[in-house]
Amino acid sequence: MFSQNYLAEKTGLSLPIWLFLLSLAIAVTMTARLVTDDPCRHLKSSPQNQVISMNRAQQVYFLETQTFTKSLTELDIGIKPLKDEYRYALRPIEGAIFHYGIALNINQPSYLGIVWTVPHATPGESDALPLTRSIVCQAKETNIMAVLPQKHEGNFQCPPGTTPVETVFP
Repeated sequence: MFSQNYLAEKTGLSLPIWLFLLSLAIAVTMTARLVTDDPCRHLKSSPQNQVISMNRAQQVYFLETQTFTKSLTELDIGIKPLKDEYRYALRPIEGAIFHYGIALNINQPSYLGIVWTVPHATPGESDALPLTRSIVCQAKETNIMAVLPQKHEGNFQCPPGTTPVETVFP
């Protein structure tokens, strides 16, 4: 087993960062296996799960590139801009990205996913990469892109008229 000093010297990343990257890679791999190997995958590809997948893929992309992508294709999770009566879109802002699953049918809910950066809070690691956090909100209205979520104490919250369905704060 490698020591913490060895990892830090060879890669510039601390052991907690390595463990986080490893667990995120395992989660993405397991999600990909579920999507491709599961005979019931059509039941799991709900718009809510699509937006959750967009959030998770964006977090991995950020860890690899230290930036957010504005492209569904670059997320490499197979989501098309128009799929199953939903339109999927991304909207970057400074330090965050919004993912949308917008229902084309007014009787279906729409979804908003947000991934944003927060400073790394470990003492002595001021040069460490920022962490990412995420949240997914469900809206009854289809005009979800008209509402701009706001940060409160460093964290985004679901905007008025929406409810949280998944929150990931490491």
